[in-house]
Amino acid sequence: MPVSGSSEPPGQGWHRPRNAASAWPEDLATPVGTAQVACHGPLGVPESVPSVNQVSRTGVAHARRMAPGIAFAMLFRLFETVEAMPSSVAIREYLYLYPVIEGVHVLSTYIFFGLVAMMDLRLVSATLRSAAVTEVQHRLFPWQMFGFALMAVSGVLLVFTEPMRFYSNIFFQVKMVLLALAGLNMVIFHTGVYQRVAEWDHHEVPPGRARLAGAVSMMLFSGIVVCGRLIAYNWFGK
Repeated sequence: MPVSGSSEPPGQGWHRPRNAASAWPEDLATPVGTAQVACHGPLGVPESVPSVNQVSRTGVAHARRMAPGIAFAMLFRLFETVEAMPSSVAIREYLYLYPVIEGVHVLSTYIFFGLVAMMDLRLVSATLRSAAVTEVQHRLFPWQMFGFALMAVSGVLLVFTEPMRFYSNIFFQVKMVLLALAGLNMVIFHTGVYQRVAEWDHHEVPPGRARLAGAVSMMLFSGIVVCGRLIAYNWFGK
């Protein structure tokens, strides 16, 4: 407690009521606790002031709620900036360049997905049952990567050319989600049951987890192809 009549102004840890006089008599000084402080509301009724920790937790929760909106706003701004770039405009205005990129993307997509489907069909025991799983994978993998590289590069160029068109296209958004899920399925397969492939390499019917991975892969890639085709028909666009 400070000494009454001291010239030292009240420091941290003290609160003055809103209607207090300019002087600071001792009977009006209220020590501030670590959790909350009593103050007078509009009607003179004591009310609680949130502590610093409570305010911090509220701010963090608010920031978390705002994060998705901020992320989409930043992405929108990025797409707007890319669309205004001279190189993006040049591709859009060039008569034959965009159709060539789109044709390469379509062909490379079917090359990649077709080769992936062959591996998936082996996993679900629908074809190549007499061939070892590792042999099928070894023969198909280089061509799968070739198709994937062409598909990825041409796909990025297509988005680079018309980013705002793809940003608001629901089929493009669903396609990206399905593509991420397909990649996750591959990671789970190769880090899981495929680690023990020596145990079932020559089995005509692979284990259940391998068959499940193959079936999920075919469904996801089929959805990707359908959504990619429907990007040109955005029925839900404004």
